[in-house]
Amino acid sequence: MNGLKNQVSALLTLIAVSLYAWGGLIAWREASVMMGAALLGGYAGARVARKVPVVWLRRGIAATGLTMSVLFFLR
Repeated sequence: MNGLKNQVSALLTLIAVSLYAWGGLIAWREASVMMGAALLGGYAGARVARKVPVVWLRRGIAATGLTMSVLFFLR
């Protein structure tokens, strides 16, 4: 089921990006930098996550989510 979920997510992302590109709403230079960083972060993050103890990983994820929520709320 996880593979199917990933395929559906990829398809929805492809549709969204296509619509934005067709509408001329993408700043391609900035988007390509973000794409490269996301790919690098995804691969590097997966390797790091395998080596970090599960407790630390969960706490880091929770702290990141909490920090982002507070920052967005304050904005």
